[in-house]
Amino acid sequence: MDEYKKAIGKGEEGLSALITQYQTPDTFSLTHNLPNETLLLTEKTTVTLSNIEMSSQLFFVLLEKTKVTIGEKVSITEYAENEYCIREHGISRLALGNIERILPNSIGCSLKWVRLYNTGLINILPKLRINEDCKVEWFVLSATEKEHIAGILSQDQPICVGSVENMNLENHAVSILPKLRNHKDHEIGLLRLAADRKEYVDGILAQEEMFCVGRVKNALFEGYAVSFVLKMNHEDSEVETKKNTLLQSSHKNNRSVLGG
Repeated sequence: MDEYKKAIGKGEEGLSALITQYQTPDTFSLTHNLPNETLLLTEKTTVTLSNIEMSSQLFFVLLEKTKVTIGEKVSITEYAENEYCIREHGISRLALGNIERILPNSIGCSLKWVRLYNTGLINILPKLRINEDCKVEWFVLSATEKEHIAGILSQDQPICVGSVENMNLENHAVSILPKLRNHKDHEIGLLRLAADRKEYVDGILAQEEMFCVGRVKNALFEGYAVSFVLKMNHEDSEVETKKNTLLQSSHKNNRSVLGG
C-alpha cells in the first residue's frame, strides 16, 4: 500500500512504473483464500467477490477502484480502526456503476454505525442484507442532492435496517423514511428528521398515502420536516407518550418534539 501511495504521488510516471512491476489481471476472484503473490488491481480489473467477509473499508476501496461483481456469501463488517463503519465518502462514476449492477439484498451486513453524508454511496443500502436483529447504534444519512438517494426512491421493496437505536435523516434523506423498516419489536430511541428546504419534503407531501414509522420513544422534527407529522399514520405508529410528554411547535425555530 505504501508503494502504491508513493507511485500515485509521482503521477502517471509513478503509476506506469508500478504497473510494469506487478501483474495487473483483467479479472480477479477474491475469496477467503487470498493469493500469495502481489497484484495491482485497477479500474480495468473485474473483481468478483464470493465466500468472503471483509471490512467495510476494503469493500468501498474496491468499489471505487475496480469493477466489482458480487457472488455468493459476501458480507461486510465493521472496520476496527475506524470510528465509523460507513462514513462520508467521495464517489466515482465507477463506484456508481458498480452499485447499479449489484442485486438487492446480495451483501450481508453487520454494522454498529451507518453514517453517510452527501454521497451517492447512500444508494448501496438496498443492496445490503441487514438482519432484523442486527443492533445498529446510529443510522445517519444526509443528502443535499436528490441523486444521493435516487436509487432508494426507485425501489419498490422496503429496506430492512435492523434494530436501530437512533436514526437521524437530514434534507433529501428524510424522503426515504417510508421505505426503511426497523425490527417490528424494536423501539427506536430517537428519531430525528431535519430539512432546511421545502424541496426536500415535497415528494413526501405529494404522496396521498400515509406511512408508519413503527415504535419510537422520542421523535424530533426540524425545519420543513415538521410537516411529516401530518403524513404519519398515528394508528400504526407508536410514539411513546407519558404525562410529561412534550409537544412543541415554534414558528421561529420550526421544530416539533415528541417524547417521553
